[in-house]
Amino acid sequence: MQRRRVAARARAYPLAVLGGGILLGWRFDRSRLVLSLLVLLLAERALLIPAPAGDAAGEVSRVVAAMIALLLPLDLAALSWLPSVGCGRGGRADLAGLLALQIAFVALLCQPLFLPLSATLDILLARPAWIAAAAARPARPSPSPSSS
Repeated sequence: MQRRRVAARARAYPLAVLGGGILLGWRFDRSRLVLSLLVLLLAERALLIPAPAGDAAGEVSRVVAAMIALLLPLDLAALSWLPSVGCGRGGRADLAGLLALQIAFVALLCQPLFLPLSATLDILLARPAWIAAAAARPARPSPSPSSS
């Protein structure tokens, strides 16, 4: 009985932290904080969406995860570079519109017509990882002539 109550409270903690963060961001007029928390909430909730019934291979879940892996760091980096504008003046409605466009783009990629393009998406996302791995690999020392 005790474990169930603790488990129920543990599921509520992330939402409480999110609500507290949004209220503090709103109170202290920090739009970047509110939008960053909104981006993290959308990414977390998108990963929790179950796969459609006809998606036996898990293609939709893979596409959603790949797009979140690509877009989440870009969104957070863009939000960190922008100046903070107050929450009450509607100065960040353009960024909320950009988030809505990203959601629509991911939903479009998850349609059955565009799922074959997901293989190309995997290649494009894997290429930067290969370049970074190749750049991080230490160069082989050239063989030195042995004096015998």
